[in-house]
Amino acid sequence: MRVNRKELHLALVACAKVTDLKNPLPALRSVLLRLGEDAAFLSATDLTRYLICTVPGSIGAQPGGSCVVPLKTFAGLVQPIGRAKAGQVVELQIACEGVRTKLIVSIEQDATTIWCSDAGDFPEIPPAVREAEGKRISYVSGEFAKSIEYVGQACETAPYRHLNMINLAGQYMTATDGHRLHREILVPSNNALFPDVLIPDSCGPVFSEICGRLDSVDDITLEYLNPDPTMGESWLRADCPRAGREFFVRLSDAQAPDYERVIPSAKVIPHKIFLESSFLERALSRMRKVVPSLCQPTLTLNADSAKLNMVSKDDDTDIEMALNAREIQFRPQAKRIVEEIDGATVEREEIPTEVTVCFDAAYMMDAIDGAKGEIVVLFSEMDFSPIRIDVSPSRLAIVMPVRF
Repeated sequence: MRVNRKELHLALVACAKVTDLKNPLPALRSVLLRLGEDAAFLSATDLTRYLICTVPGSIGAQPGGSCVVPLKTFAGLVQPIGRAKAGQVVELQIACEGVRTKLIVSIEQDATTIWCSDAGDFPEIPPAVREAEGKRISYVSGEFAKSIEYVGQACETAPYRHLNMINLAGQYMTATDGHRLHREILVPSNNALFPDVLIPDSCGPVFSEICGRLDSVDDITLEYLNPDPTMGESWLRADCPRAGREFFVRLSDAQAPDYERVIPSAKVIPHKIFLESSFLERALSRMRKVVPSLCQPTLTLNADSAKLNMVSKDDDTDIEMALNAREIQFRPQAKRIVEEIDGATVEREEIPTEVTVCFDAAYMMDAIDGAKGEIVVLFSEMDFSPIRIDVSPSRLAIVMPVRF
């Protein structure tokens, strides 16, 4: 079969997002290559995710055949070098030599032989899953790709596996690692009833690759599969023929956290700062250059101004930057103070003139990533009350404070 070199390489790059090249099992660091009548099919898996890529091609003298090819070797061989010719073609030929299978890859005048494993060694997706049908929901591909990339940042460093999940619940996409939370409101293109699902965050790059092959206004359709309810195992399928991709992922059977318990209402938070996202991003970037490893600035707010301050523990470098806020809402709460005066216990209330909160700069920069225009930062002076960032009408983030 003859296929386009660029399309073949892009398919192998997509497979690399699923395949674990460090897996001790050879089949799980390889791809299954099938030569059909008018296309080559590449399959990759880590037993939780299955990706099938379709590369259109022209039929050879004897169409058909399949083999399991080491991904790293195959991708390195067909990778375009320098300015490869547009429309350059790769010829794939599967042949048997005794009991062994080989793949002959021909590019112009060069031919390379790769010894392969038998197709039966590859763990394909269960037929019951591939043939199943279920409830479907559609999203605009461009918005879906941006949302899953933004939301996935909140759980990419989660210390526990059950937190490395993105919750998709209708129009809400949410993720958390226990220290921060990202949420995006994503309006479906259809009004179908769709169950709440927990998707591994490792699926984010795969969905982004699929959406990148579609027009930004095209829909991506997700299908919930439950082929055998008695087994309690459910799957999610994204079938995109226009992108040449079919993606399956085994869903987690864990229960999603109650996010509403940790998202404070904007109406009850006493302190609010309205400022340009670009200004806050530049201020945090400057501070992170001083302390790249652990940058934890403090935000100080009073009735008239807001400022960021950070002291480097290594060289005692003190950085202070005023935040040019459009509006500040400062509503301090009275604090109860108990003192000993002349042997007597005296209680009194004091209203602070300023409040301070400390946070992780990296988490805050992730929270405002991609923001355009004005954002709203809301927080309370109560110990370890979460900081809420309203990035846009459809996007919010929560960052937990740290001790300072």
